[in-house]
Amino acid sequence: MALPTPEKKGRGKAIAGAGLLLGVIALGVVGLLGFRALRGDGGGAASPEAAVDDLSESFLNGQILGSASLLPPSEVAYFDDAWNSDIAQLFREETVAGAIEDSMNNNDSFEGNPFDALEEFTNAYNVELEYDSEVEMLHPDVAKVYIRGGTMTFEFDGADLSDDLIEDFVDDPAEAAEVRETTVFARATLDSDLCLDWEFTITGPEAASDSGNDCADDFNSDDFNMDGDGITGVYFMSIREGGRWYVSPMYTMAEYAREALGAGPADFTASRENASGGSDSASEAFEAFLDASADGDVEEILATLNPDEFPVVHDYFVAFESDIRDSLGDFDDRLDGRFENLELVETSAITGGTRVTMVEGEGEFSWLDDFGDTVTVEFELREGTCGRSRTTVTFQDGFVDADDWTAEECAEAEFDAAIDDLREQGGRCRLSEVIREECDGDSLMVDGELTFEDLDLPGFVTVVTQESGGGHYVSPIATMEEWAVIFTNGAEQLLEVE
Repeated sequence: MALPTPEKKGRGKAIAGAGLLLGVIALGVVGLLGFRALRGDGGGAASPEAAVDDLSESFLNGQILGSASLLPPSEVAYFDDAWNSDIAQLFREETVAGAIEDSMNNNDSFEGNPFDALEEFTNAYNVELEYDSEVEMLHPDVAKVYIRGGTMTFEFDGADLSDDLIEDFVDDPAEAAEVRETTVFARATLDSDLCLDWEFTITGPEAASDSGNDCADDFNSDDFNMDGDGITGVYFMSIREGGRWYVSPMYTMAEYAREALGAGPADFTASRENASGGSDSASEAFEAFLDASADGDVEEILATLNPDEFPVVHDYFVAFESDIRDSLGDFDDRLDGRFENLELVETSAITGGTRVTMVEGEGEFSWLDDFGDTVTVEFELREGTCGRSRTTVTFQDGFVDADDWTAEECAEAEFDAAIDDLREQGGRCRLSEVIREECDGDSLMVDGELTFEDLDLPGFVTVVTQESGGGHYVSPIATMEEWAVIFTNGAEQLLEVE
């Protein structure tokens, strides 16, 4: 499919610059860790440049949750079930309560919610931003928003901070007075050649001022070039999901890496109109994943994974394929494997989709070691949790060293025995006390009971598949989330968390 003709738009808006770029990447981590749980259904913006505008305004004015709502759901909207579990709620409540208590113990004047203090601080400064953006459409759902120049002005007046807030962080009355007397003015102007004129003035007891000019050429190197070949400028990648545009930390990092390394173009159809198509059923999707894994074929493995999850991986694979293959060497040629006589069981996943579990099967993996000898590992699995294996080494001179089959071991019995040991060794500390570090030197109290059967798992070799575009795919994120919920539920039962 031919890419659309690039569309470029210029207009006066806010300049985010390198600081906002780092903030976008940091927000990707923050969103994945939890703020995405508050995102709701009203995120995103109406256009690529509007997404960058809204993010710059939210981020620079301390609106963290608002910033997180402008990150793509495909990058941050995961682990809702685990996030909303009773044990996760307990961790959040006790962690915040412990932090507030520590602050009150260290400073008698501390009162209120930390977010209230953040809001008051952001109200004490003002940021005005004007910039020119240029939008290059790389795909109907992918855009590159360049920052072509503009001005940012920052003003701060310590007199706008309340006495309570200042005293929360400054014990010395003389230093508190200095904060009240301090003002800051700063201005930075970026031109189309990526040259930055900047100045700042601080008034008050610690008065200071400075100015300067820095250009992108000052930071160029053989590996990082902001002028000509290499990095093409300051920009953010924006992608459209569900009809709304979001600023993507992952696409932004991938595009900067692609340009810096001189890699080929990405294929933004790989996760969209040219996705692999998937398999006809959940079990077939798992079998396809196993077969591709047994052959060590990275491209085939990727074709079995849900393209809706982290589409950046699918889109940029072609750009970094040669680097990936160079790092793997001839791994895919040296590895040979098979799975056979499989019995797979399909059940509904807790987190959505279909859980596929291998309850019976056998197979082997063979590869060449660094000495050119062939190592073969055979394995058998039965009843979902019981298995045995055997290793054989065939040397280049034809000599064969074959181990005996290992004794069969059942993970279910080992799990139950480990839980029994944990209960016997349990101490007197409740989980809330451990989180708040109020019970040092004692082990965790384990009052509940838990067996492998309580986990409701047919076996340990379990993945979650999802349907997308009419095909079934293995979902790495849903699989991790499913396991997180399984063991979260188990922990809540074992620790009697309600």
